[in-house]
Amino acid sequence: MPLTALVAVPLMALGAATRYAAAAGVCCFYPRVAKALSALASASHAAPVCARLLRRGRAQPRPTAPATATGGRAGGGVLALGLRPFAVYGGMWAVLPLALPGLWRTVLYWQRFVPVVASYFGAGRRAARAARTGAPAAAEAVAEIWARQHDDAADAIFCVLCDLKGFYLKLAQILATKTDMLPKAYTDSLVRLLDKTDTLPRAYTDSFARLLDKMPPDSFSSVRRTIERELRSPLSSDFADVDPFPLASATVAQVHQATLRDGSRVVLKVQHRGTKGMMAADLLNMRVGVWALEALRLRLPFDLGSVVREYCEVLPREFDFVREGRSATEISASLSTHAAHFPLLRRVLVPRVYGGLTTPRLLTIEHIDGVPLLDIAHMDAGVKQELVSALVLAFGVQILRCGLFHTDPHPGNLLACASQGADDGQPAVMRLAMIDFGQVKRLSDASRIRYALLVLASPLSLSF
Repeated sequence: MPLTALVAVPLMALGAATRYAAAAGVCCFYPRVAKALSALASASHAAPVCARLLRRGRAQPRPTAPATATGGRAGGGVLALGLRPFAVYGGMWAVLPLALPGLWRTVLYWQRFVPVVASYFGAGRRAARAARTGAPAAAEAVAEIWARQHDDAADAIFCVLCDLKGFYLKLAQILATKTDMLPKAYTDSLVRLLDKTDTLPRAYTDSFARLLDKMPPDSFSSVRRTIERELRSPLSSDFADVDPFPLASATVAQVHQATLRDGSRVVLKVQHRGTKGMMAADLLNMRVGVWALEALRLRLPFDLGSVVREYCEVLPREFDFVREGRSATEISASLSTHAAHFPLLRRVLVPRVYGGLTTPRLLTIEHIDGVPLLDIAHMDAGVKQELVSALVLAFGVQILRCGLFHTDPHPGNLLACASQGADDGQPAVMRLAMIDFGQVKRLSDASRIRYALLVLASPLSLSF
């Protein structure tokens, strides 16, 4: 091979890598510009093809474009060479969402994650420069830099979560309860969202309003096949009726109302197909993202690494519905046992699990009519006090006595419902129902003792 070729090949490879890296940077930081350039690149590549097809149809000789003194042909070649990466990215945007949705979610994640990381990296450098000045107001300047950064990044971060949905949204739901860890910009927005008030800043309204754990539901034919495959029997042999329209569809599963052959009303939680693969890819992206943050020693407003590592450990357990059913049954039995000593626990309801109709991908539980706990805001103050006291007592028993407790008590998993079957003329009694035991944790005896000592050391006194 000639020496010129040995030199030219690495230079061409380096030039191509540089062009694609630059195009990737434009895609990350200026996505609208990248889409415009992708459209231009696609048009510039499509025009010659169309021209050749037209010439072939007319059987005319191909004209030769004269080379101008200014090097017009060369200039066009350089432009086409620079636009080629954007043509490739345009093809990815068109093909990957349909052909390889998992890979496409990974591309979107990094496209949106890199600018947020870069903004925190820049804020850290600005804060370091302000601190080195030694001015009397340096501390205030540093605090102002970080406050502005958190305000700017809050909307960007949660818009990313809203766009990607899936298991990124479940992480956002966990962070929504970490009001002791998040900066004020995040805390105010999430607390207001959970409280269902209308005082959200305008910049957050659109993005946070979509922070719901929702996914498009599977077709009922797919749900029917899953149920029959899990139970190894026709649907009609176990159920008198199954509502084809789901009550809800979340990241892991969707929920349908059904009626058993004996007339009992139940709820079927049917796991989506393919979600385990999506979970594995999402968790890998989160781990790599946290590793990159820690490697760059970037300052974040909270210990994201610990939260993500805990999330990656706990989340896969949600895919075992047999485990979820056993956890619900054990907690229900514990609360019933302790109700003899704490009568208020009779106000707490855990739906019955039908073990014979439960498999790793299908959970059958008692149907409970109720509303989210936050919807009792306009009820009588005494009723609200009793329900909240029952909730605190139930978690106290789970953590300090049972050792197995519900670790995902967000408002959607706590329902207020009226007592059923009261036909003696007595008024209905409001009860608190706990649902969705996919996330539970078991404490050792030593941990329970430490928590008990912590409660005893607290100056607060609770009476039930």
